[in-house]
This record gives sequence, structure tokens and C-alpha cells, in this order.
Amino acid sequence: MTKKVGRTTTMSAVAVRMAPRMRHLLDVIGRRHRRTMTAVIEHAIHNLATDEELQIWNSTWSTDEDERTLKLYQIAPHLCTYDEEVSAKAQLQNSESIRRQQIQTIVDDVCERQRNDS
Repeated sequence: MTKKVGRTTTMSAVAVRMAPRMRHLLDVIGRRHRRTMTAVIEHAIHNLATDEELQIWNSTWSTDEDERTLKLYQIAPHLCTYDEEVSAKAQLQNSESIRRQQIQTIVDDVCERQRNDS
């Protein structure tokens, strides 16, 4: 079945290497709790997370990857990779440049109005 154009997925696939014995344990846990392997893994990850990690996760989540990277850089820069740090710094510089341009435009408009009023 092909994916329909224009639709977004709510899940993303993750490939994980796992020893056959560990995969069997995952299967046994899933069967015993009547959960899919995905549900078992998600539950385990959520239970493994510390309060601090959950707070960072809640504070930085966004559907936009660039926004997530920027938020992570602002809240926990020590967790960013080098590439994420470079990307976040570029985004911050770009937004600062846009902000300066907007301020300059406002100042120019005010000066122009004052000249016209005189």
C-alpha cells in the first residue's frame, strides 16, 4: 500500500539491533502484558527516563525538527551534537538579524513620518 500524498505520519520507524535472546524477552513481555513490542519499548523508555529528562522532553518537543533543536540548545546545550549546536547558533543569528531589520524598518518609518509632518 502506498502512502497518500499530503498526509503526515504520527509515528516514525526506528531500527534497533538486538540480540535474539533479548528480542525473545521482549516478545515474552509483550505477550504477558498483551502489548505490542512497540508498546513495551515505549513503556520501558518512559519508565527509564528521569524527572529531569522528562522535563527537558516536555519543554523541547515540537513537530518541527529545527524548533526542537533550537529549544534543546537553549535549555540543555550540553546534550546537543556539534551539528545541532551549529544549526541552533545559525538560527539564533538569523532571527537576531531579522529582528534588527524589523527594528530598523520601524525607525526608518518613524523618521520618514516626522520629516513629512515637518
